[in-house]
Amino acid sequence: MHKRFFRYIVGFITLALVTGFFSVYSTVMAQGANIDYTLQNKLSEQEWESYLEGLLEDKQQEIEESQVRVNEKRSERQSLERDVSLLEAEINKAQLEIQKKDIEINQLSGGIEQREEHIGDLNTEVERKKDSLAELIRRRAALADVSLVELALSNESLSEFFSDINVVQSINDALQTSFDQIRTAQAEARQEQTVLTSQRDQVANTRAAIAAQKQEVELKEAEKEELAAVARGEERTYEQILAARQAEAARIRSELFGLRDVQAIEFGAALQYAREVSRSTGVRPAFLLAILQQESNLGQNVGTCNRPGDPPSKQWDQIMKPTRDVEPFRRIMSSLGLDPTSRPLSCPFGNGWGGAMGPAQFIPSTWEMYQSRIANALGVSTANPWQPRHAFMASGIYLSDLGAGVGTWTAERTAALKYYSGSNWQTPGVQFYGDQVMQRASTIQRTMIDPIDAASQ
Repeated sequence: MHKRFFRYIVGFITLALVTGFFSVYSTVMAQGANIDYTLQNKLSEQEWESYLEGLLEDKQQEIEESQVRVNEKRSERQSLERDVSLLEAEINKAQLEIQKKDIEINQLSGGIEQREEHIGDLNTEVERKKDSLAELIRRRAALADVSLVELALSNESLSEFFSDINVVQSINDALQTSFDQIRTAQAEARQEQTVLTSQRDQVANTRAAIAAQKQEVELKEAEKEELAAVARGEERTYEQILAARQAEAARIRSELFGLRDVQAIEFGAALQYAREVSRSTGVRPAFLLAILQQESNLGQNVGTCNRPGDPPSKQWDQIMKPTRDVEPFRRIMSSLGLDPTSRPLSCPFGNGWGGAMGPAQFIPSTWEMYQSRIANALGVSTANPWQPRHAFMASGIYLSDLGAGVGTWTAERTAALKYYSGSNWQTPGVQFYGDQVMQRASTIQRTMIDPIDAASQ
């Protein structure tokens, strides 16, 4: 660690001594991300970047060392002392992760500012060249009003005549050069914008991860305090706490998890299906469960059609887009040996069409595209959109195709928006869906999945 420390200190050691860097550094080591921002205006960009890189390297080693301690504690026999030590190790690791992410955000923020400035310069250059181009076009248009014959028959000398022709050619050459320069600048601006968008996504992902880890620290601190109270003989016994954890996990497992257009299932079964999907697709269980829960809640607003007793206007062949979904629905129902009128479907919403099927809310034409992949993943002969396990896998495969398997906050939120509105996912009117899904995922992870996992440790 000391070697790395001196590696990124070299280059501004003199400045560090003058400004009392070592005392400042020792102070901030116990605070935030360990970044001494007073140095930023005193160092060159390269020195500042080197300083941050050094902090990152040290923080990564501390995290790895902390993970070793966590693993050691988890391998010990369960006891009050072991649980307290494990919580302390996990809290320390989470705090180090937060500090590391603070450093990463600082690095990204500097790059974002530079790219925003560069994009502004490029756009200014494009506008300047467009003005120049407009002037060249006006000059060429003025010359075009005089034909070469008129020039030849004018009183100009031969040298003046050829000089005029050379002026026309020079303007044409200048026009071509301007076109090329504008295209180059626009291409560079687009490339810079792509990188800028990626960096902004990284910042959003990192901030979301920090928020989750801070929440995790708060919960573990509360749990550690509860165990400390037991050690002091102030509250329940350790055995009572373990029994309470098991009872809470059992309650959560048995709690009903609502699904769209099918009977609710126990959360324990839903989590089992979600974890099966996650192993196959990489989509996070809490995120998948949040999507399905969101669809279930939306069903209360959109409504359900094609049920026994519904009027003819709500029957399947009236609510689906005829050229897209009617024939695929016939084939799906035939392959399942079901009557087309025997299963509920989503009603049309607004100016759109209805006919989405089951918990995953796939329209028939999309289900046909995915049904062989769903069946292969589950090892079944025919995929059924109203079978919860099948619907879970369908959603997971589709969300993975939309990029949710990456697991970052922006990747999941973008996948949720595309799941809901397809190519219109960037329109302001649908952003609520992505926000609500991410909030649900956080709640499901914290209040349902984490307690179940804690009881099994």
